[in-house]
Amino acid sequence: MNKMSIHHKKRVYLLFLCSLFGILSVYLIDAGRLFGFDFVEGVETVAEMDNLPQTLKDYEGYLDISVHELSLSDAGDLKLYVNGDKAYYFLPACARMEEMLFRFDEDMYDVVIDGVAVASGDMLAAYEPGRAYDMHIISKRQGVQEGMDCTLTLMQSESLPAVFIETLGDIEELNESLDNEDQGEFICVLADGSIDSQGFLAKMNSRGNASFAKAEKKSYQIRFFESTDVLHMGSAYKYILQANALDPTYLRNKIVYDYCKEIGVPYMADSLHVDLYLNGEYAGNYLVCERVEFGDSRIAVENGYLLEKMMSGRIQEDDVAFQVEGMEDFIVREPLEVSEEEAAYICDYMNMVEQKIASCTTKEAYEELKKYIDVESFADMYLIDAVTNNIDSNIASTFYYKLSEEEGGKLYAGPYWDYDNAFARHDRGYIAELCAYPSGYSEELFAVRQFRELVVDQFNKSAGPVMQRYIDEVVPSMDDYLQASRKMDICRWEAKGHHGDLYSTYEEAYPYLLVYMQKRLDLVEDFLNHYESGAYHRVVFVNTSSIGYLDTEYWVKDGGAIPEEVIREVGDRFYCKEFLNENGKVYRREPIREDIILYGNKYEEL
Repeated sequence: MNKMSIHHKKRVYLLFLCSLFGILSVYLIDAGRLFGFDFVEGVETVAEMDNLPQTLKDYEGYLDISVHELSLSDAGDLKLYVNGDKAYYFLPACARMEEMLFRFDEDMYDVVIDGVAVASGDMLAAYEPGRAYDMHIISKRQGVQEGMDCTLTLMQSESLPAVFIETLGDIEELNESLDNEDQGEFICVLADGSIDSQGFLAKMNSRGNASFAKAEKKSYQIRFFESTDVLHMGSAYKYILQANALDPTYLRNKIVYDYCKEIGVPYMADSLHVDLYLNGEYAGNYLVCERVEFGDSRIAVENGYLLEKMMSGRIQEDDVAFQVEGMEDFIVREPLEVSEEEAAYICDYMNMVEQKIASCTTKEAYEELKKYIDVESFADMYLIDAVTNNIDSNIASTFYYKLSEEEGGKLYAGPYWDYDNAFARHDRGYIAELCAYPSGYSEELFAVRQFRELVVDQFNKSAGPVMQRYIDEVVPSMDDYLQASRKMDICRWEAKGHHGDLYSTYEEAYPYLLVYMQKRLDLVEDFLNHYESGAYHRVVFVNTSSIGYLDTEYWVKDGGAIPEEVIREVGDRFYCKEFLNENGKVYRREPIREDIILYGNKYEEL
């Protein structure tokens, strides 16, 4: 297989880097590729090449019957994907049919398309993307021939950049464990065929929690040897390749990242959809993102702290973690090396902030609190939580950063990350009036009139109108932009399936996304602008046990009762069967005339 051939001067520099790190094997293997060799445990693959599946019957996967574009030699070969009686070439937007040729080992395969025998080296100029062809493949394994008939379709993306990564090892090994890692070569090609960026990867590994466990399409983190500017995001070492495998619309993360940037949230991650190819195999539609971290082109903070709210079960042994009363566990993400004194300082600071928020009942207390936190950023967090109704907010991937004393010393909420569970992707969010997320700092601050006024002002001036424009214009435009790439991704992964809890297909999920976004936005607008007059009330459900979900809210109109489905839903989150009011009586769907607190009761034994 043809491997990428990045400029010689970069190969020389890589040799220097590898010698510094004691990993000369990277250069030796790559240098071999210059002469057309590939290596597996030191043995030339050409001598042992036997990548044929045991049988072509009901086969799903890639075959080494590749196509190659002469003008994009750095991008390597693109393999044939087979799923039963259907076969596909997934072509990037930059591919030009008149410059593409077939490339395969004729000792391993015979290929016939529409009754005409195809030889390795034949051009594809006469083939049309989107048209179906009859294809017959004969594989040859140790003298035994096996044939299969299928329909061949050439699918091509439109407008999107393409990212090609060649790893030293097998991608399947990366996909098996979050602990596995590899090295490789990276190139990003724009739709017009020009090279955006390229370089050597010091590390590539799978990432994710629920998405890694549930989906075969994995997300990845990559780290370059040299700081690299990918898609004009600013030069950095690390990037994230988000698979969006749990979101059948492919849009939720991109929507929220861009929305937050537009309403003025500082240091939001840049992101752009691409078509990703791993070792010649189309991996699908991905979102290339900046990583949430300190850096000149990321979060431009010096000598401060980057904190992430984290579920206790996900904290790793080498994480610097601490607890805050009412908010539970945090991890120190920056600085990377934290002394005991620094860990104690930030723990004390966060607990002090929590105490000041909890006791913020007067204007004077609110003004005092403003010395320690940036209240505008906390108002943004309240609005982003409310509008997106993301189930992970205040549980995990919820970030705060604290400036050094030289920079003012305040704590800021944000930036925002990981929103594939927003807008009722998960069935926990289907009741629009019920917050799918537990209460955090900003929800606690909503009890303060001055903070509420700030929230309403920011919503009416920016957050609300911008989200309405997203629903009306931006999201449909995003969806149209992804159309060709999305179709390829669906063909690639339809055998594996999406894991949308409410809707698992794009045809169902996309219309529902727009409907839910509008429904939730209308509710937030009505609630915020009429809460002060008493037209709405907050019902805070409190989990009094140590298991299950954290406290959450339900918004009810004055005189309304809490529906039975809400009681059941929150009861399922808390593992309890009923709720008591502040007088210790069981709530029986009485009309709500004021803000109330309901406490979980009769907990199930797990």
